[in-house]
This record gives sequence, structure tokens and C-alpha cells, in this order.
Amino acid sequence: MAVSAVESATEEPGAGSEAADDAPDAPHAAIDAQSAAALCHRVQPRMIIPMHYRTQANADWPIAPVEDFLSAMDAQDAPRMPLLRVTAKDLSEQPRVAVLTEG
Repeated sequence: MAVSAVESATEEPGAGSEAADDAPDAPHAAIDAQSAAALCHRVQPRMIIPMHYRTQANADWPIAPVEDFLSAMDAQDAPRMPLLRVTAKDLSEQPRVAVLTEG
């Protein structure tokens, strides 16, 4: 599991770099859903976009489906959307967790 996290609309370069210490150092460059959720809880980003999870296209990869991460984040109702545009002005109006879909 990998997640993309939006820290702040006014974040300075290098801010939140303590999360880099928790970055995976494995061949698949991913952490499990529970670890990704724990990292998100610790860093407290304003928005989270799950990435690198099991889908029909990569069903044989040793990674979890997005539902495992959403459950760990208590975000099972996170919106699924094919496109997401976020600006500094509307960041506070965006969902905390959003799942990007194909199409």
C-alpha cells in the first residue's frame, strides 16, 4: 500500500519529512494497509489518496485491496472518483480520503 498525502496548502519544502523515515525499503516499495493507516494517523495529512493496491489488473501481486486501508482508516465511505482536482483554495472542502478509479 502506498498513499499520497496532501499536508497543507502552505506547506514549506521539506515539511513533514519525518514521514520519509517510515518509507518502505522493500522490493515492492509498499507497506501494508495497517502500517499505511498508522502513518496517516501520525502525520495527519489534510487529504489522503490511496495508491498501489490490489485490483483486477494486478490480482497476483502481494498487496492488499484498497478496502483494507479504508477499513483501517475508518473511511469505508470514501468517495470513488475518476478525476480529482484540488486547489489550495478548496482543499478544506475536499474529502479526507478519496479513491481514484479508472475511467
